[in-house]
Amino acid sequence: MIGEGLLLSFRPTHGKPHANSIFNSEVNATISVISNMVAICFYTPASYEELKEVADDRKVLCDTYADWLVEFSKAVRGLKEQGLEAMPVNINISELKKWCKQNNLKNTSSSRSKYVLEISNSQFPKMDH
Repeated sequence: MIGEGLLLSFRPTHGKPHANSIFNSEVNATISVISNMVAICFYTPASYEELKEVADDRKVLCDTYADWLVEFSKAVRGLKEQGLEAMPVNINISELKKWCKQNNLKNTSSSRSKYVLEISNSQFPKMDH
């Protein structure tokens, strides 16, 4: 069963703990309760480079894919420590751009979180119990 989505957005803190989060990364995570699974944006090296070109919040993104992947891994570990399992969702940047335009949203971590929530909800529709 999928419950309500909780949008979580994490920004890099360059190794400094962030008061509002157990993560210090620009990983966009959206919790869609599918048992204990968490939908989280995942990028390929090519899609991450494309994201850096089109994101309205590009200044807060990690400089390299390798750096982003380290932060992504930290976020996944942090979720696991909370008893949650990360469900990486590959993000197609062209589709993301189209979705942002259709919804009159800037391409920010908050919008990407909403996008991954919508994708995960369409892949796992709500079931009534």
